[in-house]
Amino acid sequence: KIISGIVKPRPMVRLLLKLSKFEHLLKELVTQIVKKKSKMWSKDKEQIEYDLTEVSEFFAGNRDWGGEYEDQYLAEWCSDIVTAVQEFEYKNTTKVGRKIQKMVEALEDLQLQHNIVEENALIQDKVQRTINNLMHMIRIMGIKKQFLEQMRIISDFSFAWIAMERYLPILRTVISDDANTVLMLRTVFLKMSTIMDTPLLHISNAESSDF
Repeated sequence: KIISGIVKPRPMVRLLLKLSKFEHLLKELVTQIVKKKSKMWSKDKEQIEYDLTEVSEFFAGNRDWGGEYEDQYLAEWCSDIVTAVQEFEYKNTTKVGRKIQKMVEALEDLQLQHNIVEENALIQDKVQRTINNLMHMIRIMGIKKQFLEQMRIISDFSFAWIAMERYLPILRTVISDDANTVLMLRTVFLKMSTIMDTPLLHISNAESSDF
C-alpha cells in the first residue's frame, strides 16, 4: 500500500519488465565473460608483449618511426617488462595484479618524463594501448564465478509472487498495448523461477516418484 501510494501500478509494471530484461542481459554478458576470460586475458598478454617489444626495438634504434632515436636504457627497460609479462600466470591473480599495478604506474611515468613518447604518435599509441590492456587484465581477473550466484540472489523475485497477483490486470493491458513486452515477461518469470527450487529439492530428497 505504501509503494502503491508513491508509484502508480502501470509505471511499476513497466519498470519491472525493463529491469528484468536488463538483469537478464547483464547475467548473460557476465556468463560469457566468465567463460571466455582466460582467452581474453591471454590475448591482452600477447598484445602487450608485441607492443612493448616493438617499443623496445624503437629505443634500440631498430625502428625508423618518424626519425632515428636511440636510448639503450629505455630499450632494456621495455625488454625487462616484456620478460616480466611473459612470466605472468593466469591462476596467480593476486601476485600478477600487484605487478600489473606497478607496471601501469611505470608506463604512465614514461609518458610524462620522456618527450619522445609524447611526440611520436606511434610510440604513444603502443604505450597507451599497453596500459589499457594491463588494466583490462586486472578487470578480467576480478570477474569471478561467484558474481553469477550473487547476481542471482540479488535479482531473485520469488518473494513477491503473491504481490504480483494484484498487478496481473495491468500486466495484461501492458502486453496488449505493446506485444514486445511479452519477451520481457519471460525474464520476469525467470526472476521468480526460484520459487520452485525448495519444493523440487524436497521432492528430490524424498526420492518421490513425482520428481
